[in-house]
Amino acid sequence: MELQTAERGELAIPPGILVDHEIIKAQAGGLLEIDPFDKEFLEPATYDLGVGDRAVISTASKVLDLTSVGYVVIEPGAMAILQTLESLRLSKRIAGRVGPKHSLLRHGLFVSIGPQVDPGFHGRLITNLINLSPRPFAIRYKDRILSAEFHLLPAEPTRSYEGPYQDRMELSSEEIEVLLAYQGPNLADLHRSFAELRDNIREVAALGKEIPRLIELQEKVLREIFLMRGSAGLEPSGMPLATHISNFEPELYDVKITMPVIVRPLSDGYEANFFDANIHASGDTEEEALRNLKALILDVYDSLSSMQPGELGPEPSRQLRVLNRFIARRR
Repeated sequence: MELQTAERGELAIPPGILVDHEIIKAQAGGLLEIDPFDKEFLEPATYDLGVGDRAVISTASKVLDLTSVGYVVIEPGAMAILQTLESLRLSKRIAGRVGPKHSLLRHGLFVSIGPQVDPGFHGRLITNLINLSPRPFAIRYKDRILSAEFHLLPAEPTRSYEGPYQDRMELSSEEIEVLLAYQGPNLADLHRSFAELRDNIREVAALGKEIPRLIELQEKVLREIFLMRGSAGLEPSGMPLATHISNFEPELYDVKITMPVIVRPLSDGYEANFFDANIHASGDTEEEALRNLKALILDVYDSLSSMQPGELGPEPSRQLRVLNRFIARRR
């Protein structure tokens, strides 16, 4: 359905960036449509857009349905393509500006999206994310990741938007195939390679005087691992390691109950599992897998805690109940 072009006098809205009540008035007057629209996500001069139900990640082998899996994990260096929950319909008198929420930038995610939404556009917005941080990041269905501002133009342009993204409501097959076919090294691989090279150089330089201490430390660590695995009734070689999380320092969270964790070897590293809440993270070493798991647990906890109870499905609701038993945010 074509949006009606409302006269400025009828709406009494001056040209410029629309503030909150003007966005509502522009929708009522047929200049703009945000679907679905919820006043909860209306900011003083922007509207916060959420994550839609489909996502593609370079580390996965298929398109993910976020309504069923609950959340998507973007590993360090991985790329993702998401679509917005809301579809926008702009009249020829409205142009949009879109940018990432500060929370994404603070967590080290690079967001790529066209800065302008042209007059006459209709469809969902598509955004690319790259995790430039050293830790995994979880994004959940309906999470607010983009802020959109809307500009009332002083006059209609001679023509409206007619580009390839017009009326797009789903990710395209080309976007999906390109990302799923990506097999090159990611930023995390390069970072690890440089870190290993740096560590090797340091170890060689200090090796002469450090050999006795390193041998003693190695024997101590091997004894502790053997004892931990033995106490769990497991064989010491190539078998899962039973351990726990007792704190999240330096993060401002307390562990109310020690969290049981299983770290198991994979063909190319290790995977740490907090089975109670069905949360898993991987790493090149047991220690890295455990660090990544702790970071991911907090991301999932923050994401779930920020949502209203009615927005959570059965599995996310169960996860939040479990995490609330184990974790408390410091006040």
